Amino acid sequence: MKWLALAGAPVAGAVVFLLIFSGYIPPPTVVTDALAAGGEYAPSTLAKSDIPADVLSIYQAAVRTCPGMDWAVLAAIGKIETNHGRSTLPGVHSGQNSAGAMGPMQFLQGTWNAYKVAAPGHVIPNVYDIADAIYSGAKYLCSNGAGIGLPLPPTSDAAAWKKLHEAIWRYNNADWYVNQVEAQADSYRGAWVAAITPIAAVAAGGITPGNPAGPDCPH
Repeated sequence: MKWLALAGAPVAGAVVFLLIFSGYIPPPTVVTDALAAGGEYAPSTLAKSDIPADVLSIYQAAVRTCPGMDWAVLAAIGKIETNHGRSTLPGVHSGQNSAGAMGPMQFLQGTWNAYKVAAPGHVIPNVYDIADAIYSGAKYLCSNGAGIGLPLPPTSDAAAWKKLHEAIWRYNNADWYVNQVEAQADSYRGAWVAAITPIAAVAAGGITPGNPAGPDCPH
């Protein structure tokens, strides 16, 4: 897939319109991705070496349920809580720890009951399943205002950073925790890339109405 930096959602919306007008009807998820956000941070070299590839993909997918959420923040919480589910401490893979926290994202029972989500392809949410835990963590953060929703990198808006800070604080009511999460998230962020969506590949010539899968994919 070729990447094309689009100047935010208005341009992406115009591309969607032109594609539909030309006779190609993109899948609903493609349209949603194109219109939902102006871009995201690519994973840094550290992120790609520190986070298992399948888990990194889950973080990136889960934040798309909350337009504007930064996957690096969700991943930073997963790192600090249980090293992306790799910790062998009590409560990570079964039972609870001394504080009553459970699973890769360390939910308390009441919070889990309120925000549990089954990841795509799953039926019953399992607090010890890393995909379910990450999607549920995204829902919890989103409910507390972590969906910044900016068309540009969030570093450009102090008010948005304050809102994000408050959402992280609600995950664990301590300023030191917020600072640790924000520092970890910053280390996971690579370059800001605008509108990383299948629509970008269409505009760049990677997908055509006659070959919606792209030039390298069999029909």
